[in-house]
Formats: sequence, C-alpha cells, structure tokens
Amino acid sequence: MFVLRLGTFLLTFISILITTKAEEISENAGNETITHPYYRRFPFTIVPKDLCLPTVKTLFVVHTTIINQGRRALIRETYAHSRWENKYISWMRYLQENCKDVELIVKLDDDVVGNIFWLFDDIKQGKISRNRTFTCLQGMKLDLIRDKSSPWYVSKEAHPSERWEDCCIGPALFQSNDLCQELIQQAETHQYYNSVDDGFFTGTIAKEIRANHNFKLYGTNFLELEENQTEAHLLDRTHLFGLYSTSASVRRIFTELKYLYREEVDQIDDFPKSIKVGPIGEDEMR
Repeated sequence: MFVLRLGTFLLTFISILITTKAEEISENAGNETITHPYYRRFPFTIVPKDLCLPTVKTLFVVHTTIINQGRRALIRETYAHSRWENKYISWMRYLQENCKDVELIVKLDDDVVGNIFWLFDDIKQGKISRNRTFTCLQGMKLDLIRDKSSPWYVSKEAHPSERWEDCCIGPALFQSNDLCQELIQQAETHQYYNSVDDGFFTGTIAKEIRANHNFKLYGTNFLELEENQTEAHLLDRTHLFGLYSTSASVRRIFTELKYLYREEVDQIDDFPKSIKVGPIGEDEMR
C-alpha cells in the first residue's frame, strides 16, 4: 500500500499488562525499593524482519486490545497493511532500540479513522514538527477521574492534582521521535505509573521535560470526537481524524477519499491471523 511506498510503517500495540494501580503498589511498598514493572525490558517475540529500515521516517502506532482483531483487520484493509503487537512506554522503548531513523510518530487508537492523503501531503511539506513536539487536539485542564470502578481511575498518590496539565486528547496525536528517550527517562523517576497514558506522557511528563505542544496547526479540526459527524467531516476534508462507529463507515470514508485525491493503492496483503487472536470484537458483531 502507499503507506510503505512513502517510507512509513505501522505498529499495533495490544494493551497487555499495561496498568498498575497505585494503591496496589503503595500497600506493598513498606521500606522496600519499588521497581516499576516497565523498568525491565520486555521480550518482544512477534516482530517482523527488518521492521524499521533507514528509509522509514514516519511510524504509525495504533493502541488496541486483544478483542479488537476486527478493527486491526479493518486498518490493514484500508490505510495500512503491516502490524506488530504489545502500549505507550513499550513502543517508545522499542523505537529507541530498533527505529532510530524514524522522525515522526503517528499514534492512533484503533477506533480512529483519518484522512491519510491529507496527512501525507502535510508530512511531505514538512508542516508537522519533528523537533521535541506533540501536535494534537488540546485537552485543557481536564479533570482526573477518582472513581475506582472507572478504567481511567487515577489515585491521588499517582497524580495529586485534580486536573491534568495541558495535554493531547488521546485517540490521535503526532509525536516527534526525539522525545521518546526523554519521556522514558522522566517517567522512570516517578514512583507511580498511571494508566491514563496520554494524560501522563503528553501532559505530566511533557511538562516536566518542557516538551513543545502545537495545538494551533489544526486546532479543533485535528480530531472529530462525535462518531456520527466523522464521515461527513472527513469527506468534506475539514477534519484530519475522527472516531468511527462502524466498519462500513471506515470503508466508505477510505474509498471516497481515495477517489477524491485520485490516489492508487496496493492490493490488501495476505496477513495471517496470529495464534494469539482473542474473541471477536464489538465491531465484528455489528
């Protein structure tokens, strides 16, 4: 597909063993030195040969879960065809060791669709910063969730303030690769790692290392958060990314954009299913 021709690659990261609740750490802390589970190297076993060649300058990273095999298949069917699996700090560590020539990272959740043609035009023209910068939709002083039943719960020990620092709205963002090492090193100075990856890395840690944020390049047109508006806004070419509700809408969006931009794409590659595939995801049942 055109993604590989333009010197890019896609990684999909399944969220396995990602969250460690702060209260669980504190209960067992005592006087012992706490080693965060991310402080060791992970045994990456499902890795394509020659993952990041020197020609790869832009890397797509997709956060996903085991049950969303259907969404990953949809991504390969439309805007990308290659994948690798396991989240934020994990892929940054991997990039540091294996993808040093990458300059720009496009981080997406698996329920996001984008105008990939507009995106590559902007990459070619150098509009997206590759110098210690996050480019994204701004999240301004978002409230933290203290409800322990929520998957986005954050304890006071992990983040004493009731609001996040200015950060990126998480489903889609650009990150220059030169930030990875600083983000990893600074995160490892924290006793508690919290499960809200985007608020933690693009807000808390970014502020501590004085990383740059570019919220103005696309403004509110960076990401459409209303699923029922995504198709219209992407086809009108007013928004770069959007959350989608059905697989059919993604196929329609990609097909229409392909014709609007008069782009040719390669045939879908024959990528065998992993033996680690989980149950059918929600979008498969729609």
